[in-house]
Amino acid sequence: MMPIIFVFSIGFYLIILSNLLATWFGYFQKYTSPFDPQRFSYLMTFVLGAVLWPVVVPIAYLSLLKRQAAQDLS
Repeated sequence: MMPIIFVFSIGFYLIILSNLLATWFGYFQKYTSPFDPQRFSYLMTFVLGAVLWPVVVPIAYLSLLKRQAAQDLS
């Protein structure tokens, strides 16, 4: 039973990783120019964010919730 859960978890991680990688890579190509001197640092941030999505996505979601709450109060 445990190997099935492990394989499912790895599969789920890889599916989400590929979706985030594709989406974020599209944004990366759209909003950076090929001659941008900071392109390498943007790319490294992009790769780290895609690999560490189990940490990045909840933090980003909490940030969106805080921003929405601040807009609701004003």
